[in-house]
Amino acid sequence: MMTQREAVQWIERVDASVFHDANEAPESSWIAVVKTPGDHSGGAEHVILAFGETFLQAAADAQAQWSAHWSKFRHWN
Repeated sequence: MMTQREAVQWIERVDASVFHDANEAPESSWIAVVKTPGDHSGGAEHVILAFGETFLQAAADAQAQWSAHWSKFRHWN
């Protein structure tokens, strides 16, 4: 699991956004939104949405999805 500092650094590095809505259910009160760049062959961008009870959970889930996306992308290229 990433630390709070690592989460903030990753969010800044990939230009993600993290939002909090206290009116939502606790398990989805935080949401991280990050866009993957399109690939060099003109492939489409993807938007990753990650929900969590905390900033750290949402950021860690977004980072895991980001890593899985790029791992799959590298596998196919």
